[in-house]
Amino acid sequence: MKFIFKPYNHFIIREIANLSKENFTKLFLNLEEHFVIWSNGVLLHLTEFEGSKKDKTKYFEFVHYAECPKLPEFLEHNGFKLEVIDVSESRFHRDFVEWLKHTEFWKKSQGDEL
Repeated sequence: MKFIFKPYNHFIIREIANLSKENFTKLFLNLEEHFVIWSNGVLLHLTEFEGSKKDKTKYFEFVHYAECPKLPEFLEHNGFKLEVIDVSESRFHRDFVEWLKHTEFWKKSQGDEL
């Protein structure tokens, strides 16, 4: 048996949206998602699309995110709950959030605390 670890070399992102935590919650509850992910102070939802497997590139159609310093168990709105899964142990998600926090897209949410 042989195991080979070959991470992607490149990630191409078509659109990034910085939302308030409230709007992030409303959006993904309305899309009837079952969960979103959290890593290192950021709520994330990554929408992938197929790209070339030859060039080791991963493609994301949309990245929606919201600053959220503390990991919540759920996001709630009007009695509906959205589960939040902590993926901080994932090297990809840690590296992505670190990159995101150093881009022009990163802006502080105003008054949107847990």
